[in-house]
Amino acid sequence: MKKNKVSESIWANEDVVIPMAEVSFVEKIRQHGIQVVMKHSKWQDEFQHWSPMIVLNEKNAPKFLNDWCFYRRELEGNIK
Repeated sequence: MKKNKVSESIWANEDVVIPMAEVSFVEKIRQHGIQVVMKHSKWQDEFQHWSPMIVLNEKNAPKFLNDWCFYRRELEGNIK
C-alpha cells in the first residue's frame, strides 16, 4: 500500500505533545473532554481505563479532533 505524505504529524498545545501516528483511537469521556488512546496503551482492568492515556479538556478537544481527522484523511489519501 502506498504511503501518503501528511502536512503535520505532531499535535501540540501548552500542556502536551501528541505524535499523530501513535494515536490508536479517541474516546469521549463524561467529564466533557476526550481521552486519546495511544497505540502502546493497555487496558487496566483494576482501574477501568486505558494507560497511558492523554486527556484533553473540552477547550482543546475540538481542535485536536479536527486536526486528527485531517491527518487521517491526508494519510489515507482522501484529500483532493
